[in-house]
Amino acid sequence: MTLDHLQYAQETKPTPQNPEEPNVSYGCCLALIRPALVMLLLFTAPRPETTAAVPEANMQERCLTVLRTGLTANEFWPSMHAAEALSLAGHGKEVLKALSAKTATDDQQRCGLAREAYRAGDHTRAMELLTILDKPGSNGHTHAAESLFKIGVIGDGVKLRQACTQNANLKLKLMAAAALHRGGDTTAIDVVRPFVTHADSSARMIAAWVLGQIGQPRDIPALAAQAKKETEPLNAAYFAYALALLGDANGRKVLGENLRSTDTAVRTYAADFAGLCRATEFRERLIALLDDANLDTRIRAAEAILLIDHRSTAESSIPANGRE
Repeated sequence: MTLDHLQYAQETKPTPQNPEEPNVSYGCCLALIRPALVMLLLFTAPRPETTAAVPEANMQERCLTVLRTGLTANEFWPSMHAAEALSLAGHGKEVLKALSAKTATDDQQRCGLAREAYRAGDHTRAMELLTILDKPGSNGHTHAAESLFKIGVIGDGVKLRQACTQNANLKLKLMAAAALHRGGDTTAIDVVRPFVTHADSSARMIAAWVLGQIGQPRDIPALAAQAKKETEPLNAAYFAYALALLGDANGRKVLGENLRSTDTAVRTYAADFAGLCRATEFRERLIALLDDANLDTRIRAAEAILLIDHRSTAESSIPANGRE
């Protein structure tokens, strides 16, 4: 769940058969940093055997075609997700060229462009995120904090700590805490944990997403208990996906079932997290999603297949969620 994700889910909810971008933002945000180590593992590790009908080389090219189409699409946030996946796949120069042709309409989109340019190799763009975080009246504060979390940059941490202590904007608070934790403040995650049961459903969903990224097995009981209480499909899905990232078998089962959901946001996020969980057992379902009517679902499925097909044999060298 990224802010660009949740925002997109909210914008497209009235017509779930045609939505094109999640933001938790559909922007709570996919915050997720996929680090350089993952990239190295993807393209140097031995490839596991596959029973897919399509030869692996052809499948890889098919996925890259989906991502390249998404990168040049008019839908802004799906194009950012395609940029993320292509950078992870080692096509950073191609991504930077495409991003240079895109124009942001507000600070939220400026965060998206800066974040993906950073992930594509232009590390000077981190300063834009720090500037937006500190910009009075900006609509990009939460997106900036989320993006800083995803790329693992906190600057001097002053503005993030201020954001973490305020309560006027809970999404900003949670994303700032996540960024601080990734930046080395191991106590910041304690700010997030109580929000698993918060009255605000968006805050609960973001808290679950954050804990899926940086939480610990001891967070599973609280997440599982709250998951049973969630009545909104997208909220329940995010709790399941967080549980799957932390190694919970039932969460993983729900993730697989949700790859066939009729809810576009639920289905798209399932594709995103299936790759992060290395859910090889769901590969065929992901292949089917390459033909999904929704652009962002196709993009997330393509990224997940590349992650699954190129996962490392040295499993102990990287966490199961593929992020740190």
